[in-house]
Amino acid sequence: MRKLIKLKHLYTYLSGSVKLGSLRNMDQLRGSLCINGLSDINTVSEAKEAQLVKKELLVELNPSFSVDKNYEKRWRDGQILNALQPHPNLEESTILHYHGANFFCEFLPPLGNLPSLEILEISWVLGVKKVGVEFLDLQEQTSSSSSFPKLKQLCFKDVQWEEWEGGAEHSEITIMPSLSSLTLWNNLKLKTLPDLLWKTPVSGNQ
Repeated sequence: MRKLIKLKHLYTYLSGSVKLGSLRNMDQLRGSLCINGLSDINTVSEAKEAQLVKKELLVELNPSFSVDKNYEKRWRDGQILNALQPHPNLEESTILHYHGANFFCEFLPPLGNLPSLEILEISWVLGVKKVGVEFLDLQEQTSSSSSFPKLKQLCFKDVQWEEWEGGAEHSEITIMPSLSSLTLWNNLKLKTLPDLLWKTPVSGNQ
């Protein structure tokens, strides 16, 4: 598959014969890229070998992990997702079965610094109990920047978190200024929404 450098669309399931490194030179990939079986990757370096940051024509990335409660795999899932590093032109992403864990703190990956992202869906994320400011990716933001600047649609399905912090302490940063739709489906444990989402229309059976 490494020789298909002009390939423009791809749906792949990772296995012993298909490695993420095969995507390294496919810089003409455009449209959407679906990757299943990410939990079967053995090393974070393999995720980096995909060189997604160079695929500026790719506008949709749909990574999917496996339904596995093995702690070692859950820890590696978080590192793998961060290592994928899509190009800033990414507009849409659906993340399935993500169970990343960082020591005793389980969290969503930092995605707020993707300036072109317009649609984000996260489903079947069973390990996360609390959504904090790390999701907004505020650590490297400046006073003149924003988190999720173009995000219009945000959807969470079948998740189990109970708390959602919205970054109120970062009042100098604009957070999700373009958000017009929030969908919560089977988020029965979530007690309240952060202040920044109070004016956003909410749908679902939350």
